[in-house]
Amino acid sequence: MVDKKIRAYREFRGYNQIQLAELSGINVGTIRKYELGIRNPKPDQLEKIATALGLNVSVFWILILKQSEMYSPCYFLLMIQ
Repeated sequence: MVDKKIRAYREFRGYNQIQLAELSGINVGTIRKYELGIRNPKPDQLEKIATALGLNVSVFWILILKQSEMYSPCYFLLMIQ
């Protein structure tokens, strides 16, 4: 689900993957893998992507919390501290 949101917000901003990579400082191949759902971004990567897209990272955290059933919300709070 995060993969689709990254792509949707990127396209909404009118950026291609190369532009998002440059703005976020993340390799374009990694951005591509996130959008395809091949890899999941770590918290620091999500922060970079959110900042590059002019978003608050909580937009992505809400999705992660909703789709995760194996971790409690406390787990994710510990990850972002």
